[in-house]
Amino acid sequence: MDLGKPYYLSESEKFPLLAALITRAESCILAGSLDRLTSECRDEFDMLLNSNELQAIVTESLRSVAGGGASHPAWLSKTAEEWVIVDTKDYSLRLAAHKPRQNPLLHSLNFNCLVGNLSGPVYRIDVYKLPSGIAVDEFKAGIKAQPGPGITLSKGQFCELNASSDIPRITLSMPVLTLTLYPKAYAPIVWCFDKDTMMSVMATASHDSPVRRQAGAAMLQHILRSEDVPVQASLQTLSELTRDDSHFVRWAAIQGLCAIDLEFAEPYLIHARMDRHPAVAEAAGRAIDLHLKQEGKGF
Repeated sequence: MDLGKPYYLSESEKFPLLAALITRAESCILAGSLDRLTSECRDEFDMLLNSNELQAIVTESLRSVAGGGASHPAWLSKTAEEWVIVDTKDYSLRLAAHKPRQNPLLHSLNFNCLVGNLSGPVYRIDVYKLPSGIAVDEFKAGIKAQPGPGITLSKGQFCELNASSDIPRITLSMPVLTLTLYPKAYAPIVWCFDKDTMMSVMATASHDSPVRRQAGAAMLQHILRSEDVPVQASLQTLSELTRDDSHFVRWAAIQGLCAIDLEFAEPYLIHARMDRHPAVAEAAGRAIDLHLKQEGKGF
């Protein structure tokens, strides 16, 4: 067995419904429709969810592992509660075991997804919504999530959740096994809500990549103080990051430019006053006002 790739991905005759879902997902990607992957794959997801193919994959794979054929396949998640069925740079299909847990916060979604009940115990998802007029990429504390529809999932049933609006509250009475399909088209940020008041309290990054870029932008200014790093190369890198999709990466890059070379940073800081994200625009405005007050002159 090739430990780098699940054997069942090359056995389409044995697992035709999984192959059909993969084919549909790949066709969405080729058509440039990654943002519509969940809506386009509903029928294939439904058929796979209600077949015996996933049970067969799990049973045969675990039998191989138990028999010493593979101590830990690369495609098997290293967490005890998740099984990666298919994972590409564009989308992922996973089995996950969820247990009843007490968590003081609810979170908006990292991505659009299809979620299906594979195991049998019925569970409920109360879907709260961001209020009308609130953009998902502009976090504000003290925003109250609005009650939305309630969804009850029995075995073999699934629902589609949207990262731009949905805040799911899942109520479990016992562990359940779910099948999830999601495109790797991440939400700008994840909103966190107090579970009792349903008021927004904080925001986090929706995935690791922008956090790493933010950290890199912040580190460049500190590295230059202690290492022989070419300044021009750092300025070029930070200049590119001022156009990043994530607002907190853009602001970290501008801060880095200002710390390294304020004169070079001036046009970027002025442009940031018109940033599409109000937090960056407001921060840039405050920085400019402070500079004017300290220097007694304009840029």
